[in-house]
Amino acid sequence: MERILGPAEVASFSGMLQSHQGGEKVEHAVIEHNLQSASRLYRNISFEELGRMLGVEPVRAEKAAARMIVEGRMGGQIDQVDNFIYFASSGEGSGEVESWDQQIRSLCQDVNRIIDKVM
Repeated sequence: MERILGPAEVASFSGMLQSHQGGEKVEHAVIEHNLQSASRLYRNISFEELGRMLGVEPVRAEKAAARMIVEGRMGGQIDQVDNFIYFASSGEGSGEVESWDQQIRSLCQDVNRIIDKVM
């Protein structure tokens, strides 16, 4: 499902649960669902905007995304310098971020070789 669940929908669903079924588990599941949906709807998003979308602090949004990426449940890369998440797309243009990374890596290696020769 590529739909991001809003607070009203979550509250409605949570209201149907018994007290022992745990609201914290629902919150966690909704955050992960919304992260998956965001990864299909966006190419990239800032931590701040993602946190706002998920209804959590930006740091918590980053940690949830990082955990899902590391566990292989969502494709993407985290840029902590610029505070952005770049989602891996399965459609046209996939690999653009990886290609860009490779080009930068290659350029840095070339610069290092030149510096080594000059020194």
